Amino acid sequence: MPGLVRVVDVAANDVLNIRQHPSADSPIIGVLHPGADKIEVTHALTDGRWGHVNSGEQSGWVYMRYMQDMGDPSWWELKRPLFCFGTEPFWNTVIDADTSGGMRFQRLGHERQDFQYDWMRRDTGFGTTDSPKGVAANFANPERRAVAIFQNASCGDGMSDRDYSISIRLIMSLADPDNKYASEAYDGCCSLTHP
Repeated sequence: MPGLVRVVDVAANDVLNIRQHPSADSPIIGVLHPGADKIEVTHALTDGRWGHVNSGEQSGWVYMRYMQDMGDPSWWELKRPLFCFGTEPFWNTVIDADTSGGMRFQRLGHERQDFQYDWMRRDTGFGTTDSPKGVAANFANPERRAVAIFQNASCGDGMSDRDYSISIRLIMSLADPDNKYASEAYDGCCSLTHP
């Protein structure tokens, strides 16, 4: 996790409930319609029966018996877009190293900057090659360099009760020829779907 799933085996005239807690007796906070797809499950209980999803400005639990993996590459391979964002200052970036070959970074009140993908390293640490502890990806444009450090860790946007499972620290050099070591850092969360 995280991963993208679709709703399966739900009758056309029914819905799949999103519950406040992982229990059939828990209050319903949202619904998913039959056939809904590209639903991001941020994490699941160890027994795999319940998965955590975002719904509106909050997050809740769905019964995984009615969810099917969409078969997309793992998030850490960077073979599909990651939508990352943060606050103070407000910023967002789309990182798509495999298909578009780069990163589009936008800070509120500033021009968008495009970077090309350079390299990626996986830190397996106590993880495995199939579930790395962290990932670092390097990007560059003619004026600046950037490294994005991702971890599979719980993350919140600070403005809602939504829960994300990929954190990012983005470190970018400043376009300052007089100080080639100057940089700025941005911390935030990433999602497999556009927030």
